[in-house]
Amino acid sequence: MNQVSVLMYHALESEQHPAGAKDAGEQCYVVDVKQFQDQLEYLHQEGYTTILLQELLDLDEWPQKSVVLTFDDGHESNFFQALPLLQQYGFKSDFFITTDWIGNPHYMTAQQIKNLHNSGMGIGSHGLSHKFFEDMKKSEIRRELHESMGVLTEIVGRQISSISAPGGRMHPDVAGIAKNLGYRIVCTSQPGVLDRNTTFLSVPRLAVRADTDLGSFKNMVSGYHSYVARLTRRNNFLFYAKKALGNKVYQQIRNLLLRSSR
Repeated sequence: MNQVSVLMYHALESEQHPAGAKDAGEQCYVVDVKQFQDQLEYLHQEGYTTILLQELLDLDEWPQKSVVLTFDDGHESNFFQALPLLQQYGFKSDFFITTDWIGNPHYMTAQQIKNLHNSGMGIGSHGLSHKFFEDMKKSEIRRELHESMGVLTEIVGRQISSISAPGGRMHPDVAGIAKNLGYRIVCTSQPGVLDRNTTFLSVPRLAVRADTDLGSFKNMVSGYHSYVARLTRRNNFLFYAKKALGNKVYQQIRNLLLRSSR
């Protein structure tokens, strides 16, 4: 197998356990627990294997019908809701943790992160503060990558080798800084499918959102070309909008539009 879809989740929620998303921009990435279970059931029925990014990097041959699951931020639902379902189906996932949020309301504690690791899940960094790398100086990026790696390495008792960019906002120097610090994997939010020619210092991912129906999920998992190409065009448009407006103004306008559409 020469290509694998890497899926990106954030928080899960149910009616009994809301995620506590602060605004519409966050809420659109909160996936209902039943929706998540239906997606795992599909993977199970179709004979898919889940694989961690580190495992994929180290393999000479990639397994047929495999997919990578990832979660960003370190929300407590990753432990209380995602983990039991993953274990039920014999699946695993990479979890990227914003270390300044550890132990805050709605976010996992250090012990819960350690338990995820001990359950066979992958643990990686999502930076210290969740500030966007593209808004930082090189020295600030290095601090975010270095200190978050140290916090997580101490928690799980082994070297952390992967990171995902908060908000998907990359910086031209992130890959080089990450590599020099000992990271082997850098995940972006750029839509695409990971293949043999893709550097693991710029891993594309497909975002699973609140409005991702099962048909769209199937297209993501299979890497269906026209579907991924449509996501890429949309992402490119948003990229230039962010560049033109700046992250702060873009976020404000995005939240207003999302609130008005609800």
